[in-house]
Amino acid sequence: MAKKKKTPRKDSKFIDGFMFRDQHPQAEDHNGAVVVYGEQLLDSERKIGNPLRIIDVLHHLLRTKKITPVQCDAARVFERDFMQASLAGYRCVDLMGAQTGTIARGAPDKTLMARDRVVSAMRHLGSPGSSVAWHVIGLGESIKEFAAKSQLGNGRSLNPMEATGILRGVCGNLVGYYKMVDD
Repeated sequence: MAKKKKTPRKDSKFIDGFMFRDQHPQAEDHNGAVVVYGEQLLDSERKIGNPLRIIDVLHHLLRTKKITPVQCDAARVFERDFMQASLAGYRCVDLMGAQTGTIARGAPDKTLMARDRVVSAMRHLGSPGSSVAWHVIGLGESIKEFAAKSQLGNGRSLNPMEATGILRGVCGNLVGYYKMVDD
């Protein structure tokens, strides 16, 4: 007797009898940041799988209409420059060294030009905007992670709502810096 061929279910809202958004165990710890992406498919072992996708901070802010598409695009430009500049391994960079060319000798020209763009954008943002841009947009940390390790002058941590407001302001400033048109 031939085995029945497994085919993915068409209704990808349900996984293993759970309603994904409210009850699936993989979504509980992530506060809606993990969503089903596309339709079910068969994995390499011929088991039905659900492609999951993690939604980053910028996409979440765009989806909840806290930033505009143009602000998200401006932040993505900064993010692309940050990745091209290969700054992800640095906790902080001496910006004066970046200007004089002492950060990475022998780095490709595209990397050095991207570093110059990142330095210029961070100088435009000032403080605390440059810190939020570095950690949240550049390194991809969550707002909660950034807020927990950021200390205010009196020694208390930054409130995640305040950090979200700063990030929204950074996205708006990046629109002006990159000379994009916001509706």
